[in-house]
Amino acid sequence: MRKNLCVVLILLICFMSVYTYAENDTENNSVNNSVNNTTDLQTQRSDLQNQLNEANGQLDNVQSNLSENLQQVEKLDNRIHNLYIDDTLNGTMEFIYNKIQKVFVQLNLKSERTKEKVGILVKKNPVFLAYWRHMTKEKWLNEIANLSKLKKVQLKDYYVALLHTVG
Repeated sequence: MRKNLCVVLILLICFMSVYTYAENDTENNSVNNSVNNTTDLQTQRSDLQNQLNEANGQLDNVQSNLSENLQQVEKLDNRIHNLYIDDTLNGTMEFIYNKIQKVFVQLNLKSERTKEKVGILVKKNPVFLAYWRHMTKEKWLNEIANLSKLKKVQLKDYYVALLHTVG
């Protein structure tokens, strides 16, 4: 009986130590899994932060490029504005007046074909011819001087296109 009791106690002790060991092993695995999950999450977080930093860097580059392009557009806009102002100076308008007088009023053209075309245009538009026959250069320049810059540009463009069409 003693022998049996010893065997039962030995088995009981062995069983308890295996059970405790198995229990500890399970706890260690869950702790290790938690640590691994935490490490994975930290890695993912750092990767996402790196991607975000990279995207912010690219956005900064885009913003600086846009700023540079905007400055260039403003410079071009100022140049165009200055061209419009300079292009409507009296010298340009005097040139247009002289050309209109030469081409439409005096019919002083080299080509007979062009003379015929201008003659037809003048006959179909007697008001145009009458306006320019009675218009002096000083009077025309004074009328233009009272116009806005935009109207001056439009007027210049109209007469330059007309003269260009005639040749």
